[in-house]
Amino acid sequence: MANSKEIRKRFEILKKINALFREYNNLEGVRRISTTDFESHYGEYLVASKLLDERFTVQISNKKGYDLMVASHRDGCTQRIEVKTSRLQRRIREGKHDAWGWVVKKSQWDPQGFNFLVCIACEWQPKIDGILAFSYPEVKSFFAKGDLKYQKFEREVKDYLRLSLYKKGLSALNEDLPILRKEIKLTGEPTKFEIELNKNPTLAFKKYSWDRFVSLLKKQHHSNSLQ
Repeated sequence: MANSKEIRKRFEILKKINALFREYNNLEGVRRISTTDFESHYGEYLVASKLLDERFTVQISNKKGYDLMVASHRDGCTQRIEVKTSRLQRRIREGKHDAWGWVVKKSQWDPQGFNFLVCIACEWQPKIDGILAFSYPEVKSFFAKGDLKYQKFEREVKDYLRLSLYKKGLSALNEDLPILRKEIKLTGEPTKFEIELNKNPTLAFKKYSWDRFVSLLKKQHHSNSLQ
């Protein structure tokens, strides 16, 4: 089990590697290196390191349904945190626009595997990663639900939850939506939250910010300590 010092050390290494990946992939004329697996680790350690800065005890768990176990120094009550990290890319094979996207599998939300979900948008602004954080009930309410068919691999993912943020906003989401429907069985239209997110992402990043997440964590720990 990694202690606080080891978590910080790993994150500093991952941060340097991440900067090199991004610098290389932004060069003209190069074939971009896939960083999906790396970014997943980067996101987990980014959140873990920031939580350590907030004086929580953090354990990298990578259990079914969540990635981090977080405890308060004061009362020891624990919360399970799932981290989803997305880079800006075409979310659909035949899509026309770049977007960030976060997918939660059914095995993670049914039964409940996490208390909070932290969504990271890599380079939301130049050299700045955006963070959206939601409680478990908010994820179930805000994310669109659907089934995903991988035609190439002939396998299917049922009842997953999805949230997409398009760089060019709601018009890009609406343009990609018919293409998306060819690959994914969506339950109804995008949620009201997903529409509002694509209309004004800056507002959403402020409303569901890191500071709000930390505040909710502290309130939850305080509430548990009184029971």
